[in-house]
Amino acid sequence: MKPKKGLNLLKKYLTGKPSPEEQIQVDKWYDSIEEKSEEIESIDQIKEELYLRTWNQLSQTSQPISLYKKTLFRYSIAAALIICLGTFWFLFQQKNPPSTQSLVHAAAPKNDVAPPTDSRAILELADGRIIILDSAGSGSLATQGQAVITKLSDDKIAYTPLENETGIPSFNTLRVPKGSKPVQLQLADGSLVWLNVGSSITYPSHFVGNTREVKMTGEAYFEIASNAARPFIVQKGEMSIRVLGTHFNVNAYEDETSSKITLLEGSVEVNRAANEKLLIKPGQQAVVASSAGIKLVKSVDMDEVMAWKNGWFYFNRLSLPEIMRQLEKWYDVEVTYEGAKSTKNFTGMVDRNNQLSEVVKLMEMAGIKFRISGKKIHVMQ
Repeated sequence: MKPKKGLNLLKKYLTGKPSPEEQIQVDKWYDSIEEKSEEIESIDQIKEELYLRTWNQLSQTSQPISLYKKTLFRYSIAAALIICLGTFWFLFQQKNPPSTQSLVHAAAPKNDVAPPTDSRAILELADGRIIILDSAGSGSLATQGQAVITKLSDDKIAYTPLENETGIPSFNTLRVPKGSKPVQLQLADGSLVWLNVGSSITYPSHFVGNTREVKMTGEAYFEIASNAARPFIVQKGEMSIRVLGTHFNVNAYEDETSSKITLLEGSVEVNRAANEKLLIKPGQQAVVASSAGIKLVKSVDMDEVMAWKNGWFYFNRLSLPEIMRQLEKWYDVEVTYEGAKSTKNFTGMVDRNNQLSEVVKLMEMAGIKFRISGKKIHVMQ
């Protein structure tokens, strides 16, 4: 299994639904992993280390080991190789890659930062009240305009319209700060919004008029309730996204150089100042930059786009600063650079529930050094 092909296949095996043929291919590869060790460097050492980790986990449970030992071992191998194959793919292009031993046994930082374990989202109501969602119990939170706000048991926030949806709506803002888990919001029209860390959305308690309009910053995934008579419009600065009923993701963080609108289902019209507009189809992406207008990307890796919602970091040949900006938001840390920033690119997948040290190991394999001190990450070249 070659590195690039292996990365794609194992990614699909781990996070998606492989075809029967692909399932057989991965099973055969697993069963003959020692025979193919010459094709993937350090596979024996990876296998040995993962076996020890898996055995330690299994030895702490009262369940019969034989029932799931191979499944867990297979899962661990696949998860590690998704990271390692991508890293090797990059390292093969270097003149003097680090030794196999140093890649597999890279030392973890002495200090560490845990991933978010709860929602720290903040709901700002039109009357000035502030609700910290992690502190609020499940049930009714407030009444705004013609809707009742409820916090469900899974931390989802839902707006339920009252019988009379007339009158002036109240505008609320939901913020998901750094170091918080994403939050799901159900608007009064039934549309669903998943808000990523470091993001916010401002919306009415109920929709009136001929359109349904919201404003956002950061990143959000939308599943819009269909209503041909009342288009749904997402506003971000001078950019607007007009839809009828569809599924799409918007990445529009202020610290990124462009905004990316990716369509999963339906159709979306992306508009920008100066009458620029672009209609995109499922599987396509509109990239909006202040200096370059709207660019169409016709083929997009949806696993990469939706990784945040599915609980993963997916680094697809990203630069070090691009990766560190993601880590800053998720772990609520400050990143400082000592020396020139690396120009290397990185590929790999990491569970977002991992400690910070497990994530930075990916870059350490390629020679980048890190020091974690409290809530600061020092990047050393």
